[in-house]
Amino acid sequence: MHSFEFFLNKYEVYRRDRPNDPHGGVLIAVNQTLTSSIVFTGNKTEFLSIKINLKHGKSAIICAAYRPPNRTDDEYTNSLINEIASVLSAHTNAYFLLGGDFNLPDLEWPHRRLVARTIPARVTDKFCQMQDDLSLEQLVSFPTRG
Repeated sequence: MHSFEFFLNKYEVYRRDRPNDPHGGVLIAVNQTLTSSIVFTGNKTEFLSIKINLKHGKSAIICAAYRPPNRTDDEYTNSLINEIASVLSAHTNAYFLLGGDFNLPDLEWPHRRLVARTIPARVTDKFCQMQDDLSLEQLVSFPTRG
């Protein structure tokens, strides 16, 4: 699909579509009144980051990430976490916002404890460790579907 099918021409649309599958990917749409540019696109993952120039020389790094529920292998998990960490460490003076879905249904976010075992615990543990290592704050602490 083409971006213009979803957004009016007043948006700059950045996409990282899932290779060989029209059903997945991540997207960030930025109003064209803001100056934006791409920072990084995941090579093997569904990850995308852009930079928005703000007033007074400040900038914001906006990231979109997705871990498909069936991707529980260490290679994908480590690649996604490393890409996020790399972007954050390259832009330490910018505001940082990471949005997306890591598909961690077993994790009760407010208490950071496992309440089920539908995916390997090591996957959930790695994302919790990333949250600690990068000093990220989880804002959505409840399931948004189902």
